[in-house]
Amino acid sequence: MAPERSHSDDLSSYFDRSATAVREYADVFEHQYARPAMKLGGVYHDQHPILSVFLVILFCLSIVPVVTFIGFSIFAAVSFIIIALSVALGAFVLLELIFVSVLLCVLGAVLFMSAFLTGATISTYLFFRLAVLVRNEGRAGLNEWILEAKSRYYVAEPAQDPLEDDDYAYDDDEPQDVQGGHISSAESTNEALTPKDELNSTQDPIKEEY
Repeated sequence: MAPERSHSDDLSSYFDRSATAVREYADVFEHQYARPAMKLGGVYHDQHPILSVFLVILFCLSIVPVVTFIGFSIFAAVSFIIIALSVALGAFVLLELIFVSVLLCVLGAVLFMSAFLTGATISTYLFFRLAVLVRNEGRAGLNEWILEAKSRYYVAEPAQDPLEDDDYAYDDDEPQDVQGGHISSAESTNEALTPKDELNSTQDPIKEEY
């Protein structure tokens, strides 16, 4: 029971502190703002009764339009800001796409231009070398020019793997041992004659008996 009482005491003390704070703020508002305003309004009403009534009615009737105006103004401002940001973002993306397209076109033109200039440069150099070699060496310069052009600009194919050459391939007709090696003709002949020798050795005792 003691813990429950302590918990309820804490809640009641917290509620009392909150109520005390609210009363203090209410007293401050009442003494510093509400009562002076009421006194000033009473004095003004005594001096100008018709105008004061008019102002009170005008204030009461103007609350709703003013609040509505403020709400619509905030809504319009936020809407225009969002629309402006969306339009700006869309325009930025569109311009970036246009710039990227132009860049790709320029790079493609540069690529073709580079290929053309490369071919033109190599062709000019080869023609110049041909003219120089033919002038200096005559018809022999043509052969030298061909060899020079092949050595400079012809990419040779990679050498064939010796293991894949036909000279190193085993013939299927040749007998092979279990490990894949070759068997000489003499060994194959001896192996082929071995059964006959055994047959002759078995027939010799029969011949001796007769």
